[in-house]
Amino acid sequence: MMNTYITNEQRDAWDKVPWSGLINVDGPAAFEYFCNKLNIRLCDGGDPRSWVVFGRKDDQITFIKKMQELGGVTSPDGEPELVCVPERIGNDGEAYPSSAESEDDVKHVEDFIRNAEVRGYWQVGGVVILGAQPEELKYVDRLMKVPYLMHGTTRHIEVPVAVVNETDGWSDFSKPSNSTSPSLKRTLNLVRGDEVKIESVDWLVPEFIPANQPTVFTGEMDTRKSTLALHIAAAGSAWLPWFMNKGVEQREVNLADGSKCMMDVSRPPLITLVAAAEDTYNTTVVPRFKAAGGDLSNIYCVPLNVKHEKQNADGLQVWETPLSFSDHLELLAEAIHDINKVREWKVGLLINDPIISFFGNKNYNNPQDARDIMTGLKKLCEELQITIINICHFNKTLGLTSKQKTAGSKALVEAHRMGWAFDLEDDRITLIAPVKHNLLKEARSYKITTDDKDGVGVIRFVGYSTKSADERIEEKESKDRGSRKEIKKAILDVLKDGPLPAGQVCNTLQDLGVSRTIRRAAESLEEEGKLRRSGTNHKNLVWQVISEAEQVSIFQGAAQQ
Repeated sequence: MMNTYITNEQRDAWDKVPWSGLINVDGPAAFEYFCNKLNIRLCDGGDPRSWVVFGRKDDQITFIKKMQELGGVTSPDGEPELVCVPERIGNDGEAYPSSAESEDDVKHVEDFIRNAEVRGYWQVGGVVILGAQPEELKYVDRLMKVPYLMHGTTRHIEVPVAVVNETDGWSDFSKPSNSTSPSLKRTLNLVRGDEVKIESVDWLVPEFIPANQPTVFTGEMDTRKSTLALHIAAAGSAWLPWFMNKGVEQREVNLADGSKCMMDVSRPPLITLVAAAEDTYNTTVVPRFKAAGGDLSNIYCVPLNVKHEKQNADGLQVWETPLSFSDHLELLAEAIHDINKVREWKVGLLINDPIISFFGNKNYNNPQDARDIMTGLKKLCEELQITIINICHFNKTLGLTSKQKTAGSKALVEAHRMGWAFDLEDDRITLIAPVKHNLLKEARSYKITTDDKDGVGVIRFVGYSTKSADERIEEKESKDRGSRKEIKKAILDVLKDGPLPAGQVCNTLQDLGVSRTIRRAAESLEEEGKLRRSGTNHKNLVWQVISEAEQVSIFQGAAQQ
């Protein structure tokens, strides 16, 4: 029999617990006392608002019955005081209890709290989570502070969250805390700079793909992103040089077919896992890898569905669900561990093509969801010492930077250690320009093409370029493909009769390109000392040509300084 006796010391301590933050209700005595205190708030006018209840269906029924015994769970105005979050039905047809571990459950309650506040009907006074284990409180912090937009300003609704465990054991109705688990201790350890071990960047592909980090390939469709990723995998599988023949230690070796080839012997071969949602493995992925010279024993194709098996009274139940990194990243890690146990070479590269196909129930347009997925992938890089190449595509929006043009939240690109934008300069040449280049000594771009080999395109390095990803976007968005030089000449022609507002100049030259392209050309003219921008309206400054005589005077003054 459970002991529900409450000591005077406990009662005094519990009476001081404020109804805010995270409240730990642990043990039968604390459960009894919490129910009494909550009943007073609900039915005696102390807090005439609804409380949301998480938990297993049986636990919810027990909790409701207990509250009914104490005086009812309906307020004088007839509104429900306790609202139970229903069970979820999974893809397997099974019922799962509502929990703060489920993001869908938490989002549902967040919307309920937000709508009740904004629309002005009965409000939410707090949340009760029944029988929760620490791992089931993953999203509890989000329930305590729910953001909402009111009159253009983001505000927050703060409600208490009570984690209730009616178990036989010690009784503690604890003080609130901001931790996600009543048993979790948080520590922040600061590290002094002279205690930090400084390390240089380790590269898989020199100055292109950092080792054991995620890199993103983004750009338009059919710009050789996937082909290059597989070419890199092939080179890594069999001591082959990287596509730009840079930074490798090569020697001539004899192949099995009697031919000779230059191989990179500075690193061991690596195994690649490919998760491809758009290209088929047997007609596209594996043939490209083979044509690039890859060792077919060093590439594994990741299935797009996860098989589930469950034994019940009716026998063995089998079903499949789509592979997602929100739910199945641990399975992928286990598969990599299993390969590493039996193979001489280790898994060193994971290619996700495209990454947004594996977001599962998360939204790639949501910044937090994008960060959650990337956090899991980064952890995979660190723990398994693998490199990741994620393939993304540009959206159709005009006038944006290469980061902003990548489909999905900008947080998706920013979470990568390195990023490259792919675009066709013509039918044959692909320009690969850095989107993120803080790791690079020199932010130069690459040019590649493909040559036919047995009906499959094989990457061939063409050369380098100084053109940036954003400059390439500007060129493509100019309606007549006007070059920067042509646009600058047109600006000076428009201003030859006198100064004009920037907006008027952009409207006049709209056939040459978008406004942002024209404004950048004007900035370049200003740097060259050929144009002056003035005025108080920073969005529509007045542009004026600087005369040749004035240019000479400015030049001479600068020389004297």
